Amino acid sequence: MVRFASAALVVAFAAPAVAFTPQSLVTPPQQRAASTWNSRPIEAAALFASPRDEETTSNHNESRFHLRRRFKKLVLHNPIVWSVVTVVVGAATPLGGAVLRTKPAWASAPVMALPKAEDRDPGTDAMQEHERAMRSETQRELDEMASQAREIEKTQGPAARMKFEKDFKAKQEERAAQKAKDFIQLKRDLLDQGIDPWCDLEGQRQVIKHERGVDLAEVDGTPFNYEAIQQQKGSRDSMLVQKAPHRDIIKLMVQDMKNRDVDPLEYFENHKDQTMTILEMQFPYAVTMVKQYKANMEEYGQITVPKPGEVSVKEKLAALNADPKRQKELAKQQKAEEQAKAKAEKARIQAEQKAERERLKAEAKAAKEEAKRVKEAEKEQAKMAKAAAAAAAAAGAASAAAGAAASAGASTIESAAEALATQPEAATASTLEESASIGSDEEGSAVGAGSTAAVVEETKSSSNLLDKVKIVPASIALISVGGGAYGLNIVRGKKAQEEEERQRQFKLLMEGDGSSSASSSDSAMLDALDSMDLDDDVSSPVSEPPKPAPVAAAPPAPAAPKKKAKKRRLGIFKSKGGDRETDLRNMVASDAQAPVFATLLGKILTFGAPGRFPDALAILGSDMPMEEFDLEKANEILSEARVAAGLEISQSAEIFANVVNCMLIDIVDLASSSLKEKESKVTVDAINIVVDFMNHAASIYDAVAESATINPVTYSGSLAKSKLEQMYSQYAVGGMMNMGGMADDFDSRVALLQDVFSINEKKAEGLMMKAMQKNMMEMMKDGGGEGMESMMANMGMDPSALMGGDSAEGEMDPEQLKSMLLELKGAKDRGEISDEELSSVRTMFKETFGSSLDDLMAQSDGASPEDLEVLELMKSVLG
Repeated sequence: MVRFASAALVVAFAAPAVAFTPQSLVTPPQQRAASTWNSRPIEAAALFASPRDEETTSNHNESRFHLRRRFKKLVLHNPIVWSVVTVVVGAATPLGGAVLRTKPAWASAPVMALPKAEDRDPGTDAMQEHERAMRSETQRELDEMASQAREIEKTQGPAARMKFEKDFKAKQEERAAQKAKDFIQLKRDLLDQGIDPWCDLEGQRQVIKHERGVDLAEVDGTPFNYEAIQQQKGSRDSMLVQKAPHRDIIKLMVQDMKNRDVDPLEYFENHKDQTMTILEMQFPYAVTMVKQYKANMEEYGQITVPKPGEVSVKEKLAALNADPKRQKELAKQQKAEEQAKAKAEKARIQAEQKAERERLKAEAKAAKEEAKRVKEAEKEQAKMAKAAAAAAAAAGAASAAAGAAASAGASTIESAAEALATQPEAATASTLEESASIGSDEEGSAVGAGSTAAVVEETKSSSNLLDKVKIVPASIALISVGGGAYGLNIVRGKKAQEEEERQRQFKLLMEGDGSSSASSSDSAMLDALDSMDLDDDVSSPVSEPPKPAPVAAAPPAPAAPKKKAKKRRLGIFKSKGGDRETDLRNMVASDAQAPVFATLLGKILTFGAPGRFPDALAILGSDMPMEEFDLEKANEILSEARVAAGLEISQSAEIFANVVNCMLIDIVDLASSSLKEKESKVTVDAINIVVDFMNHAASIYDAVAESATINPVTYSGSLAKSKLEQMYSQYAVGGMMNMGGMADDFDSRVALLQDVFSINEKKAEGLMMKAMQKNMMEMMKDGGGEGMESMMANMGMDPSALMGGDSAEGEMDPEQLKSMLLELKGAKDRGEISDEELSSVRTMFKETFGSSLDDLMAQSDGASPEDLEVLELMKSVLG
């Protein structure tokens, strides 16, 4: 009962507006009976009505009102009652009084702004999706094209592949040009209908469809799709209805411009703001303007009324139609104007291309001048170093400075030369007749490919070898031959001191000044001779097919020590080259890829060696593109010819390499005839012409191939390998023996020749070593010391620097001789002279003087203490 009363109090407190009486807690029997069959209060009241119901109802309402006021006053103004009610409600309700308590604040994280929803444009998404699909399709086409190109190259050759790729690219360019042409025509057609391609919604839709391949009218959520739906419904709100008079205005304006020979496409493209003003005009005003324009067009042939005295367009057209001659003149004038416009456009494009060429040329010239400046600085440093070395040699500092290896090696050769030049005992005819006779090689054999065949004639009677072989000349010979390798390494290693490793890439034909960087090695020259047989492949040709076979393949270069190469730009002269055309006639034939371009290129290349290409000029023709060679003009001519022939950079570079290969074979074969001459200077001069031709080709390479990467070019003619090695060694050693007249870039020229002849590094060093020693021994054999004096003078050294000055005997100071032998011994101890080289020195010593060092030691009785000391030093060197 208590819980029931509590619940009643809660209801009364929570909803005080509801009528409440104690009697209402108990349902009368009559009401319970009525609720059993019908619970509606109206029917129940009607069932139990009485005459006193009206008075009873009035009293009942008053009692209910007063009771509610009393209860409210009791609860609000009596704390005890309020506490009791609260306790009762808390105990009676399942929520434990939560109804009367204030709800706690909701717990939450720090207040943060909700992430803004991404505003995506469905039209942009559709276009991006279409672009991705188009890129995939384009990539698929390119992959198919590449696959077909590889198959064509495999079955038909590189030329067929180049033609296929050229045709494919031409088709792509043709499609692009046709699309651009169709785009212009589309905009003109839209303007004829009164639809502006830039401002009108329909014009924008068709432009996007043509350019991007997407019809935005089919993309939900776009204005174009909404317009399409409105038109399908026939709504008056569609642009087709709302902008009909505005489009009529534009249509009449286009017709007016055509009548006055004004290009409407150009006008509307440059006046979009005025077009927007027309399209935003109110509908009634647009209708009025259309009526006015139509009336003027019918009466005057134009949308505006002519000024007083002005002839209308309609009258002009009538007069023109009545005069056929005038029509022809106007048509001719219009054609001339179109041609003038086309010519002006062409001139503009050519001017832009020329400006770009001038810019590139200026940049190349600046780079060339910078390289030249750096090169001149290096030359100046080299000259200063050379002068310092000569001064040190003149002061006798060769044996004092162990760190100055270059000066020491040069001084060793210098002292030997002076001693041979001033010792009559070592250069007499009788001594030379009894010593080794160093004969020249057979005609066409390689220098250094076979050891010198020396014939030693033993003396029939000799009581003491020291009577014939003087100690000082013998020691000088030892220094000359044994120190030859050391001195040769110093001469060639001037630039090797500035680099830590040898670059195993061949010289570039790309350098504008025709020079290439010098080769360098990270090991001594004698170490490069280890385990090398110089007699191999003496008569083996460089390539199997003889000239003029269509393609002659250069064999792979001999294996070289693995060395880390610096990253450099590729050129056309390199060690491992692919097949190249060897017959110039095939390059200029009518069915060749670009015969006109190849002919012009060949003529310009002949300026690199004037008068040396009679056979080539017979094929190319005698009409030269210029009387005297001008590099700038030649580059411009070749650039224009390449563009006119429609050649890509890679194609023109390949043609360039083939033409150079054909002409290189001719000039190398021509230079090989100089090997028959006795003097090596003739061969040096002939090969200088070959190198000049290659440098000349380098100067025009940029105009033809720019930075294209192509397969390298090496000599692929029919000359034997031994011939090429002989030409190389004579050129390299001949230039070194004549250092006074040697070009500043001699090292670069020798390295370039080595690359073109496919001579590996070890063999090149060995060839130069053998040739150097052979020349020195021949100088000793010739007598008088004139050859050694000449060599030292050509090398910029003073023959009397290490001799006894102006003494009558002219003999070398024994102390200086000992110092040089000690320096040579130190070089041996440091490993700078190998055992193989020392063995070669012993052999040459015996061939030259007819006796070995052991024989001299055995017959040394009666020798002076100074001679004995020198002999001991010589023995310590040779071991």
